[in-house]
Amino acid sequence: MAARGRPGGSGGTGGTTGSGDQTTGETSSRPEWLTQRLEEGNEFNRRREPYYEAEGGANEVHVEPRSDKGQYPRVDSYVPGEQIVSRKYTQLADVRESTAVGYLRELANTYGPGTIVADTPSNRRDLGDDAIGLPMDGDMVLEVPVQNGAVPPAVLAEARRLGIIIRDENGHTY
Repeated sequence: MAARGRPGGSGGTGGTTGSGDQTTGETSSRPEWLTQRLEEGNEFNRRREPYYEAEGGANEVHVEPRSDKGQYPRVDSYVPGEQIVSRKYTQLADVRESTAVGYLRELANTYGPGTIVADTPSNRRDLGDDAIGLPMDGDMVLEVPVQNGAVPPAVLAEARRLGIIIRDENGHTY
């Protein structure tokens, strides 16, 4: 598979070129802890993507409908007929219950079975022409790192209600 760039990735500096003083010398207005956390999440994605490619799926799959700004939502991984995967690099016991439930509802409402695979060059390349315009089908999976604590009961209940499997990167389901 061809490598793809990612928004916010390391493909460029995002700043101006040249040797002029940038006043503060900072390259980002983000706090260092946030930059580190985002990179850890990107690394989690990079680590997991080959698994789905080996299963005959694709990553960063664009789906309908486009936003008001003309952008497609992207599901993290999709193996046609098998899995629709949203990844979150988080400890579910450490975030607000509403945040964890929001992750589940986003998966069900934005990427659930029946969501149409968009006609984009990357989807054609990664999934093939036959998948374009078809509804996604498969088990909905919220993929997380190995959890250090118990997943809150209310989060598990919402996952069951929505038909979502919460699974860690080692294959353990919660």
